[in-house]
Amino acid sequence: MTSLLSDEDIESEGTELKLISDALAVTNEKLELKTRELNETNKALFESHHKLAEINNELASANKRLALTNKRFIEVTKKLTHSNKELRLVNQRTKEYGNLNADFINKAAHEIRTPIHNILGYSELLLMELENDKTNSHRTSNNQSIQAIFRNANRLQMLTEGILNIARVERKTLKLNKKQINLIAEMHGLIEHIIRSEIFTNNKKIVILFQPEEEYITIEADQVLLQGIIQNLLDSSIKLVQDDGTISVNIKKFYDKIDISIKLDITGVDLEIMPSLFTKFEYKSYQGLGLSLFIAKTIVEAHGGRIWVDIAPNSNTVLFTFSLPVNHS
Repeated sequence: MTSLLSDEDIESEGTELKLISDALAVTNEKLELKTRELNETNKALFESHHKLAEINNELASANKRLALTNKRFIEVTKKLTHSNKELRLVNQRTKEYGNLNADFINKAAHEIRTPIHNILGYSELLLMELENDKTNSHRTSNNQSIQAIFRNANRLQMLTEGILNIARVERKTLKLNKKQINLIAEMHGLIEHIIRSEIFTNNKKIVILFQPEEEYITIEADQVLLQGIIQNLLDSSIKLVQDDGTISVNIKKFYDKIDISIKLDITGVDLEIMPSLFTKFEYKSYQGLGLSLFIAKTIVEAHGGRIWVDIAPNSNTVLFTFSLPVNHS
């Protein structure tokens, strides 16, 4: 016989069932949350896999492009190696040609030296004979003709020595015979020679002003080459200046250098070409100035110095300057 539950037991059982039901409901909510999180994780993982697949595709394409680039790089390297080989051959041939050219210039200049010396010697003897021959009625005209021969032979000698020095510098065989030189006395002597051989015999009225503040400035240099620098610059200045113009020469001494400048006013010359006249192959050179100035530049740089030209704005004033280092040892 089954016993009946009391109201209290029924109420207790109901409460317990409700607690279990509430616990199950909470568990279901947690499971649903976990399920949603898992679904979102799966979705994100799927998207990640999709992106990873895209990245792998891009990486594969990049590897293909890299392989193609490497192939092209190898081809370019081969071509570059071939070009370098050809360039070395060209440089070698250029060097050989340069040596042959320098040898030819050297031999030609040496061959020219002998007749130049003879012309200078005989023209000087003729000038002396004409000066002593008081009976010659054509003495003046003959004198001028022989002076022109002497002057041009002297210029040719200077040019020949300059070309020889260029060849020596380019072949690195130029040897400087340096010694202490009184620059002031040297300048006075060269100006006197220039006036006598270049200005007086041309009947020009050019004035060369040289009024140094000091009477004695020494510098260590090759005397013959230094004379070549100054003579080339003065010769170029005489070609540029007007017949009645003035050339001013100045020397400034600093602690580590000595600047020698030549100032003049010019007309009828394109001032824009002046800075490029120091180059070897200036095609616009005026009256052969390019070679003379290039020779001067070559000798200055062989002494460790530099040479340049300044042009005054809005005027025709040109200032040639070369600077030589001072040896304090």
